[in-house]
Amino acid sequence: MTLHILRSLSSHQRNRGSDGAPKKCEEGGVSRSYLSSQSIKRNARVLFETTEQRKSIRSKVFVPLLCDLVTAELTRKNPADTVNKVAVEELCERFVSTLTAGEKETKKPAAKNAKGKESAEVSPESGTATPETSDGGDFDGGNSNGGNDNDPKSTAVWISEIEINALAGVIATRIADLSRFTGRGSRSVPAKEITDFQAAVEQIFSESGMSFSTQSLAVSAFGRMFANQSKINVEAAVSVGNATTTHLADETLDEYITEDNLGETNAAAYMGVKLKTSGTYYSTMTIDREQLRRSWSRYTEADRVDVADFIDALILALPTGGSNSADAPPVPHIVIAEQQSCPTAYTFETPVYAANGAADGTGGGGFSGPSLTALRSEFDAARDFSPKAFGDYVFTVPRRTDLAAFAAPDGAVDISAEKKSRDDLVEFVTNWILEPATEEAA
Repeated sequence: MTLHILRSLSSHQRNRGSDGAPKKCEEGGVSRSYLSSQSIKRNARVLFETTEQRKSIRSKVFVPLLCDLVTAELTRKNPADTVNKVAVEELCERFVSTLTAGEKETKKPAAKNAKGKESAEVSPESGTATPETSDGGDFDGGNSNGGNDNDPKSTAVWISEIEINALAGVIATRIADLSRFTGRGSRSVPAKEITDFQAAVEQIFSESGMSFSTQSLAVSAFGRMFANQSKINVEAAVSVGNATTTHLADETLDEYITEDNLGETNAAAYMGVKLKTSGTYYSTMTIDREQLRRSWSRYTEADRVDVADFIDALILALPTGGSNSADAPPVPHIVIAEQQSCPTAYTFETPVYAANGAADGTGGGGFSGPSLTALRSEFDAARDFSPKAFGDYVFTVPRRTDLAAFAAPDGAVDISAEKKSRDDLVEFVTNWILEPATEEAA
C-alpha cells in the first residue's frame, strides 16, 4: 500500500544541507526544494515512540548503557557476588564491535629485511602475503573508524529498549561461558576466537528473539543493518521518499538581529542571516505488508493501536529544523492510501506553475490547485496504464476547494464519494495491514 501526501509549507528552513541552506535538487529542468526521507522518518519515529514499550535508542555510545544493564542484571541474580565491571565492559565493547565494525585478527610486527624495510607477513590461514595491520588488536567500541566518536563515519546502533533489556538479560545469563572471551587485553586475537565470538553474538540475538525480526514497530518498518552481522539484520518494510516541491522553488534571505540590553543604545549583540524556502510538497510512503509480517515479531490484532498510531505518525511527520521561527504546518491538501500490486508513485516531472500566474511561477493563485489537478491526472493515467495493478483506495481532502481541484478535473469521473476523514484513512490502512496472512506469507 502506498500513501501519497500533498502539503504546502510557508517560509521555513525545516531541512538544510551542509551549506546551511534549504535542501535543493534539480528535477524537470528546474531547481526544487525537498525534505529528505531520513528527516521525515526520524520525525515519524519521534511522534510514534511516546510510550516506554515503543521507545528505541540510536547512539554511537551504546556500550556504557549495555554495561550498566548487564551489571544490574548480574547484581539482581547474585546480590552477594561482586561484579567484575572491567570484564563486563570488555565483553560489551567486543559485543558491540562485532555488530558494527567487526574484529580483525592481529598480526605480529612485520619483519624487516636487510634494507630496513618492512616485508609482507604470510597469513597462516590463507598462505598468502597480507599487509601489516596497525590496529594493535584493540576493539573500537562499535565504531567503524577505530572508535573516533567525532568522525561522521562512526557507526550508531539502533535498538529498542525492550531489545536492549533482553540482550542484557541473555548476556548476564551466559556470563560464565562468555568470560572466556575476556581478559585478552592487547594480546593478539586468533581468527578462530573471532569466529567463535561472532557465533556467540548470533546465538545471543536468537535467544533474545531478534534474528531477522524485532518487537519494535519502528525498527521493523525502517529496517536495521549491522555492518558485520548480516544474519541478524532487519529488512525495512516501509520505504519513505523525499518530499519534493511540485514546482520551481526559490530561496529568500531572512536577516535577524539580537540586541545587547547592557550595551550601547540600540546596539546589536549578533547579526545573522538564514535562507528559507516554501512550496507545495509531494511525498510517498510504501508499506510492504508481507515484509512487515516477517520483520515485526509481534504483529497481532492486540497491536492495532500501535499500528494505527504509527500510520498517523507517517502522515504527520515533518522535519522540525527551525520550527521555532516558522509557522506550524497546516493540514495536508490531500492524503491518498491505495493498494498496489507494484509500488507506484506519481510524477511531477513537468513542474507545476501557479494558477493564473506567469510561466516563471510568479503571481497567480498558488501551487496547490494546479498540483492537485496534476496529481489527479497521474492518478487516472496510472489506472489507464495498468488497471489490475491498483486495488481499493481512500483519500482525505480537508478543504472543499482542494476537493474540487482533485475530484473531477476535466470531466473525469467524480470520486468524491471516496473522501474520508484522517481517522477513516488510518483505520483503512490499519485494517489492511492486520488482515490475516495469506498462505504464501504463512
